[in-house]
Amino acid sequence: MVGLYFRQSSGLNDGYGRDLTSAIVGSQHFGPSVLGREFSNTLGMSLVFQRKHLSTVLLNFPYLAPLLEIVLFNASNAFYVNPLVLNKKSSVSEHVDCRYVPGNGARILPTIVSVFYAEINAAMRGGDLVFVTEDGELFVRPNANEILHFVGSARHYVSKIANDCRRVSVVIEQYNLDDATLAAFPECHLVQEQSNGAAPTRN
Repeated sequence: MVGLYFRQSSGLNDGYGRDLTSAIVGSQHFGPSVLGREFSNTLGMSLVFQRKHLSTVLLNFPYLAPLLEIVLFNASNAFYVNPLVLNKKSSVSEHVDCRYVPGNGARILPTIVSVFYAEINAAMRGGDLVFVTEDGELFVRPNANEILHFVGSARHYVSKIANDCRRVSVVIEQYNLDDATLAAFPECHLVQEQSNGAAPTRN
């Protein structure tokens, strides 16, 4: 389990998570998640882009700018960004973050996944990020205004939220693709359905 994940203080002001949450749920693109059958009764949106289009993303989604400017690693050249809202009716079952790229038929794993926790109620029961390893399950409690990075091949799920609390995060899959795979990766757009762009796939 050593090296599976690490935490990072975001360094963002305490009000950023609140403002980010308001912008996400108020967006015209906000709605039922398109992340696959492992995600039940979850809300959000999905944005896929290559690094060369980062300036376009920052221009069109300015509320993501403070986060993306600190969380993206220099070696990453492609990204799948998922604001994700869960409540007690939601479930996220065990999975690996894996994408199917229609441009070349490849299945790709992120190099690293970075999660910013925008809204975590201290009274929330459940809602832990749970890693599934050969040594058993590792429960990681999310903290508001924190960034958690984990290796892209990690199997994981989110434990069921047991009370009336909302869990808001932004999941950023970061890829370091070779030239051929990068050329087939979507340039920059919102994913409207699983077959549109770098679609989710079960692994």
